[in-house]
Amino acid sequence: MCTRTKWILALLLLTSLWPRAAAAQQAPTPASLPAAYDVKREITVLGTVLAYTQTPQPFGARVTLETSSGTVDVHLGDPKFLAANQFAIQPGDSRRVVGEVDAYGTGSQFVAPVVQKAHGL
Repeated sequence: MCTRTKWILALLLLTSLWPRAAAAQQAPTPASLPAAYDVKREITVLGTVLAYTQTPQPFGARVTLETSSGTVDVHLGDPKFLAANQFAIQPGDSRRVVGEVDAYGTGSQFVAPVVQKAHGL
């Protein structure tokens, strides 16, 4: 009976370590993780609002701007957060947007933590 108990305890110990070992082998590498926001990569875009959508997750609120270089789709974040901070934007508004282009899936998206009224557009 003593030997059987030892085998059961050894088996339990091994099976309890197995998921940790498997997870350690499948941990993402730093190169595969999304890049953190970096102010050194920021750019400023000036444009006129063509459309504003407050789609819930996974895409969040977005604004489409007409700029001198063409149309830019800007990701603004969680619409609930924007609404809680009285964020208002309408088609025809002039806006200055500061953000960066990030890789997303097979493409990219413009992520903007700063959206301001633009004067003189």
